[in-house]
Order: sequence, then C-alpha cells, then structure tokens
Amino acid sequence: MISLGRVGTVGVRRKIIFGKGKYWDAWGHWTTDKVITTHQCGFWKSRSVRDGFVTYFAFVVQDGSREGWYDGGSIAFAVMFVIVVKAISDYIQSLQIQSLNEEKRNIHLQVIRSGRRIEISIYDIVVGDVVPLNIGDRIPANGVLITGHSLAIDESSMTRERKIVHKDSRDPFLFSGFKVADGSGTMLVTSVGINADWGNHRANISEDTVEETPLQGRLNGLATLISKVEEYTVAVCVLIVLLVRYFTGNSKDANENVLFIAGTTKVGPAIDGAIQIVNVAVTIVLVAVPKGLPLAVPLTLAYAMRKMMADKALVRRLSACETIGSATTICSEKTGTLTLNQADIGLAMGISGTEVAKESSDIVILDDDFASVVKVVRWGQSVYANIQKFIQFHLTVNVAALIINVVAAVSSGDVPLNAVQLLWVNLIMDTLGPLALATEPPTDRQMHRPPFGQSESPIITNIMLRNSLIQALYQVTLLLVLSFQGRSLLNLEGDTISHALKVKNTLIFNSFVLLQIFNEFNARKPNEFNVFKGITKNYLFMGIVGVTVVLQVIIIEFLGKFTSTVRLNRSNWLISVIIGFLSWPLAVLGKLIPVPKTPIGDILARFYQRGASRSSLYRRRE
Repeated sequence: MISLGRVGTVGVRRKIIFGKGKYWDAWGHWTTDKVITTHQCGFWKSRSVRDGFVTYFAFVVQDGSREGWYDGGSIAFAVMFVIVVKAISDYIQSLQIQSLNEEKRNIHLQVIRSGRRIEISIYDIVVGDVVPLNIGDRIPANGVLITGHSLAIDESSMTRERKIVHKDSRDPFLFSGFKVADGSGTMLVTSVGINADWGNHRANISEDTVEETPLQGRLNGLATLISKVEEYTVAVCVLIVLLVRYFTGNSKDANENVLFIAGTTKVGPAIDGAIQIVNVAVTIVLVAVPKGLPLAVPLTLAYAMRKMMADKALVRRLSACETIGSATTICSEKTGTLTLNQADIGLAMGISGTEVAKESSDIVILDDDFASVVKVVRWGQSVYANIQKFIQFHLTVNVAALIINVVAAVSSGDVPLNAVQLLWVNLIMDTLGPLALATEPPTDRQMHRPPFGQSESPIITNIMLRNSLIQALYQVTLLLVLSFQGRSLLNLEGDTISHALKVKNTLIFNSFVLLQIFNEFNARKPNEFNVFKGITKNYLFMGIVGVTVVLQVIIIEFLGKFTSTVRLNRSNWLISVIIGFLSWPLAVLGKLIPVPKTPIGDILARFYQRGASRSSLYRRRE
C-alpha cells in the first residue's frame, strides 16, 4: 500500500527536478504595463489635466506666484489625486480579472502517481504522472501515448486550423493544449508548465479580456454626448456672456465696484479680469465631463464576477455577467445550458460537462446545481440595476452643479463652487460613487420584474428621470437661494463683505457635498420607499460614506487655504446637515408621483413624428 504522504513527496521532488505545471503568462506583466502606459499616454490628453493646468497658470498670472500658488497648486494636486485614484481603481480591477483568469484555467483532473489514482489541479501535474484521456479532455502536458483506443486529437488550438490526428504506437507523441476529439487512452507526462508546448505558447502571449461590454459602449456614448453638449454649448455660452458683461462694464466685484471701464481700466487689470472669466468657464467644464459613467460598468462587473465565484459560478467572459441579466428562457442540453435562442450566453456544468463544453462556455456552473444558474441570473440583473442606480446619482450631481454654477456665473459673474471644490465633487461622482452603488448585492425584488434588454431597454428610465429631476431641482433651488440671499439669511450682514462671501460659499459647498452623501442613500432604491433596507450588509457602501464624511470635515476645517473655504460654526454645520437630511423625505414624496410606462424618449419621438406629419400635411394643403 502506497501512502498519500509518499505520493505528495514524489510530486514535490519531481516539481523541483522537472518544473511546475503552473506557468506565468504575459498577462500579469501586460496588465501592469497596460494600466501604467494607458495613464501615461492619456495623461496629457485628459480634459481634467488640461483644464486643471490652464487654471493653475491662470491663478498664478492673476494673483502672483506667492498667492496664486495656493489656488493653482491645489487644483493641480486635486487633478493628480483624481487621476491616481482612478489609476489604482483600474489596476485593482485588472488584478481581479487576472485572478479570475487564473481560476478559469485551473482544471481538475485525475492522474495515476506512484500507482495510486488521485485528483489534482492542472497546476500540480508533474513529469512521470499517468493521465487518463477521454473525449472532450484537453491534454494537460506534453507526453507519450501508453495505451490508446481509436484516439483522435484535435490540434486546432495551436494551428488555428481544424486538424484531426490519430494517435497510436507509430505516432505516440501528445502535446499540451490539444483536445481529445474521439476515443480514449492513457499518456505518460514528459514535460510540464513552461517546458510544454501550450505553456510556452501561453507564456508568450497576453490575454486581453478587458472587453467593452454592450452596456459600457452605450454609457461611453452617453458620457460623450453629455460632455460635448455641456462643454461646447454651456461652457462656451457662459464664456461669451461673461466676456460681454465684463467688457461692457456690467460686471461688479463684491463691493459693487465696476470691474472694467472702457478707456480707464489699465491693460493689466483688464487681462486679469478676462483670465478670471476663463477660470469660471473651465470650472464649469470640470464638472461637465461625466467620466464616472463608463467606470461604473467594469467596477460592477468585476465585483459581480467575484461574488459569482463564491456562488459556484466561474465567469469566463466579463460581459457575460451583464448579458445573463437579459435572459428570458433557459434551454438545457447534454453538455450544459444555453440562454435568448441559442441569442448570447453559454453555460456549462463544471463536474459533468466536458472540457470542450467548458472551454466554449461563458459561465461554468462549478457544482452542477441548477439553483446556481438562478443565482447567476440574479447577479446579472443586479449588474444592470446597480449601474442604473449610479447613473441616477451621477445625473443629479452633474445637473445640479452645472445649473448652480451657470446661473450664478451669468447673473453675478462668479461661481459659488470653485474648481478645487468641483474636483472633490468629481471624485465623489466618478470614483467613490461607483464603488458605493455598483456593489449592491442582488435582491428578490429584482427577480419579479422583466429582464433588461440589451439594446431596446433605455438606460435612463422614467423613474430615474423623476428621481434625479426632483433632487436636482431641490438642490438648485435651495443653493441658489443661499447664493443670492445667503448673507441676510445667515445673519452675515455685520461681517465684512469678503468674509461673509467666504462663509456663504463654504456653506453652499458643504451643503452640496452633504446633499450628495444623503442622495447616495436615495439612489440605492430608486423605486422603493425604504432606502435603508439591507444597508448593513453592504460594508463597502457604509465605509465609503463614512470616508467621504470624514474627508469633507477635514476639507472644511483644516484645508481652507487650498479650497478657498473657512471654518463653519456649529449652526452652519447643522444647517448643512438639515439641508441634506431633507432630501430623504423629499425622495419619499417624489416616489408617490406616477410616471408613464412608455419611455420618455419614445413619447418625445411620437410628438416629434406627429409634429412632422402635421407640418407635411399643411404644406400639401398650401
């Protein structure tokens, strides 16, 4: 009798002499290089970087190197901080995908070692093992045929051409990576890992699995559309209006002094005033670009992939996490299960399914339990729902910040939310927001509604629009009242104009950030009244909210020189918290407002078509 201890010892000794079955492919190095290179190459192309450095030099020119450095330097630091955070986020995501790829290739098989049949990972196979081969198996290492019965090998995985080769005593050599097309046999392992053909091939190629999913493509288009409309329309219009106001003598400072008088104002002050106007336009652009929309998809998918693995489902293709949420019918066959008319995802059983079925599938059910398929569909629906939650949150922040700054800029020539403050808001929108909202676990309620469509279903639903518009309207109204009447409402009329302006703008900034923190809770449940349901199970959400609150306190109380803010007293902090808290009952009241089932886009399209047909009819009559 040979003990398991001796079997293990033999395996360890052979690994030392002949090498390990595990190979290090180019993926790890490629991932790191890709993330670093992408951010290096895209650094100077980034709108935030360009706009941030333009604002930096503008402040230095306007206020001098001694004072202008604080504003400009803080903007440059904030831009760098946002970029680094996003780079780290991308890198963590790539590591998660690398780990899943490693698990994806971790096939378990039976071998005969030291006369005993044992089950091992493909990474633990060693020279001298005897491997049984059956139809559908992938050859795990290089070896020679011992016994064979009508053994036929498919070599297309290496040659990329369909080629079936029969193996017998005249041609006994077998190579890793090939598949058993027919027959059966046993082989003696002669080389493993990097020394085997498949391992050497894998070590010299990279596996780019960071694909653009259908939903990510749609969000990229939406983000591009929003940024172009806001940047090239709103920002340019504001710039023109402010320049006209300034050079026609209609712009005044906090002390009601006219900033530009034709024939009187010198060139230097006139240029400084124009630069300040450019800063205002750049500030609007900083909040206009919705960079967080495409980021939400890979974050959500990477999180879902990890959770699916815990539910005994191995995801082999990233977009499968998203597409499975659109499944309407699941049809079963011998080698696994297929979903949408043979229309998007292949699922294979991990135990009873053949290696061919698992290789060609998108998701492998590791425990062969059909209940795990239901869990997979739950996570697929959760992916789409979480992305919609983030979009609702993102739209509210984006619209509110843009309207507040545009209205204030056009009416008074200045903005209550400066560039540094908006970069902090951008970080909340683009990085912390996706992390908090894109990691919500699935709920039973999601399974009681129809599946999401891949292209026909609107990304932004009527419910999302209702919730976003109600919250944005509340934020815009309240903060604009503070912007125009804050000095009297806050009893600051006895202070100097400069200090009163700083206190008022600090309160606006603080209230705006706290509104977004409270609104993150509202975004968790777009169509449910209890937004706190299940919140204790999402530790990441609670952690991100806590970190955001702590950082906001630090910014207000200790970083005023860099953010152009002043410390707030207890009364002003209480006002900010109450303003944020009121968004919760407002969200409950808003959900009582019914919305049409027909998407708003379809309704507008019908009105447009009716108008066009009537116009055509009138022309014919004329």
